[in-house]
Amino acid sequence: MAIRLSHSAATRYTDCPKSYQHHYIDRLRQDVQSSALLFGTAIDKAGEHYALTKDFAATMEVFNASWQTQNINGVDEDLRFLLNFTYSDRDLDTDLLKVEDLQILTSFCNDILALAIDNIEETLKETLYSKSSVGYASMQIYEKRIFNYANWLCLKRKGYLMLKEFKRVFDENVTEVLGTQVKVDLVNDNGDSVIGFLDLVVRMKGFDKPVILDLKTAGREYDEDAVSKSPQLSLYVYAVSDKFEDTRTCGFLVLNKNINKNKHKKCAHCGKDGTGQRHKTCDATLDTGRCNGEWIETLYPKAKSQLMVEEVQEILVARVVENFDEINKAIKAEIFPRNFNSCKKYNGAITCSFYGLCHSNCSDGLTKKEEE
Repeated sequence: MAIRLSHSAATRYTDCPKSYQHHYIDRLRQDVQSSALLFGTAIDKAGEHYALTKDFAATMEVFNASWQTQNINGVDEDLRFLLNFTYSDRDLDTDLLKVEDLQILTSFCNDILALAIDNIEETLKETLYSKSSVGYASMQIYEKRIFNYANWLCLKRKGYLMLKEFKRVFDENVTEVLGTQVKVDLVNDNGDSVIGFLDLVVRMKGFDKPVILDLKTAGREYDEDAVSKSPQLSLYVYAVSDKFEDTRTCGFLVLNKNINKNKHKKCAHCGKDGTGQRHKTCDATLDTGRCNGEWIETLYPKAKSQLMVEEVQEILVARVVENFDEINKAIKAEIFPRNFNSCKKYNGAITCSFYGLCHSNCSDGLTKKEEE
């Protein structure tokens, strides 16, 4: 039987063959969805729309629609209200929530949850304390709903800032769009194939040949050698370079979810600029003594990005393709050992969806996805 592999499938097999078996052959899925994947999807769709149209207002509409409703295991879900939806600790930054966001959250608490909330900021603080003290799984249902909606609103704000940064980088560097969501479909002599879609192929200032560009969202900066070490980009180069002037130039455009808030402080009494100072009140010296005026803080948030482009080496491209063939052979031979080194992060946090299944034969939180 021919094998069809995506880059993510090959990566899963490399990390842990047993995880590949559970996910792609047994078709087991977690009940809980990750915000990172669905948020990244919304950013990808919006980025593609801007690349094709240069219409930023319409791009925001595409993002809004995709960040609100996505198909999860065959069902269109409203992401605002999902309880089986996990957010990372860094997703929520209450400083980024605007007055209208807090009003939306207040209405949600009062009208939908019937909680009669007067001070939503205090309610949020209490909810965050509950999460940090007992963990998300042990929170009350209403606390989970408030926490998730606040995270959703915050990521929506971050999405606006990240797409604004995408627009800036794109407009300053890209001179022509040659392709979006370019299909990758490589077939070897045995009928096995590597499938996928690459985000962008563009012409960029400073580069003679087209650039294969992958759009990423991340919670931290990419390493400087991320492009040269990326199997995914090497695969894309091998798959489509002959269609685009035999280019080996590729890269990442990384949009960082950790927003630079650029806080500015100004004294409400004397007007002194207190940006960067740690004094709780204004330390200016007046004729009457120390000012002690209240600081007024204003945010000028800006998303951070990395544009990383270079030529990938031919030897890496060849080794990546060779590795896909080896993975195909192993899958056909039904070789699915467990890699226990991939179960947890260095800090002990469980990373694998199938940890309970492998370690204690417990399938709680897992469901079987129906055949499409």
